[in-house]
Order: sequence, then structure tokens, then C-alpha cells
Amino acid sequence: MASGYSDTSFTLTGGGVFSLNSVDLAFGPFQHNGLTTDTTLVTGNLFGGGTVSQLLTVGYGFQTHTLNWSGLTSVTFGKFTGASEYLAFDNIVYNAGGAVPEPATWAMMIGGLGVVGAAMRRGNRKLRFA
Repeated sequence: MASGYSDTSFTLTGGGVFSLNSVDLAFGPFQHNGLTTDTTLVTGNLFGGGTVSQLLTVGYGFQTHTLNWSGLTSVTFGKFTGASEYLAFDNIVYNAGGAVPEPATWAMMIGGLGVVGAAMRRGNRKLRFA
């Protein structure tokens, strides 16, 4: 459970890339002032730069929110836009990603494919003996 008055962030222990498939969210009934729903902005930071975001409507009782975001380094759930005090999390479904290749690895792979392509284009040449 996280306080509605501050952002809550998730990362993998030790760092790394992950995918966030879904999460169950609910807001706490403490001092709700008659609110039946509230909204939170969820922002994912992508490996290599950039972000994805989605505004989620949260109500009493847990509801599943499907995101299906991949290539994430962190996810932040922003504070509620209304007067709700608590954001509760449950059933966080994620997948830890494998290692992301470095740029030098990509360059070697592309260079290797170029050499193979050039060799195939050249084809078989027949030798003539004089």
C-alpha cells in the first residue's frame, strides 16, 4: 500500500529490464469524502530512453488493470488526482527480461550478416585451368 500523497516507483532488484503485464489496484476508504473512484497516472521508463504512460481509474475493491508494457527499467504510480489517501497493490504480473545487447554487439551482428549476404551474392565461380 502506498500513500496517495507521494509517487510510488518499482524497479527490479539489481536493475535490469522487465515487462509489466497487469496489476490489481484499489484505493483506501480512509477519509474518502464521498469519492467512488479516483485516478492515478502510471508512467514507465523505457530502456534506451522514452516513456509510456496511462491514466488509470481506481475504485473501491481491487480491479485488474492490463498494461502489457515491455522494455521497462522502472514504473511509477503517481499520486491520486482526488482526495484518496491510499493506493493498494496486489497481483503484480511482470516478467524479468533477459540481457539487452550492447550497441557493439548489434554492430558485430549486422556486420556478420552483411558478410554472409555478400558471400551468397557472389555465388559459386567456376575455375578454369589453362
